[in-house]
Amino acid sequence: MSTVGNGLVDLQHEYGHYLHAKSIGTALYYTVVVPESLYSATFNGINHRFTWTEVVANKLAAAYFGPTSQIATSTFYPKSF
Repeated sequence: MSTVGNGLVDLQHEYGHYLHAKSIGTALYYTVVVPESLYSATFNGINHRFTWTEVVANKLAAAYFGPTSQIATSTFYPKSF
């Protein structure tokens, strides 16, 4: 889970990771996305949120929850590279 502590928006972001896994398949997700995301979270600190794995999760979540959702309106969660 995210460590930002923003409640619903964090949950929506994490749901974006779930949507990403469903869209590309769990095998590909766990062999490509998860290792990249864990590496980034470990070594990039606050800049982890700008990596492609996180931006894709944000974009998918914003599309799923809609334009007025917390994830869609949050400036902390980037939706573009």
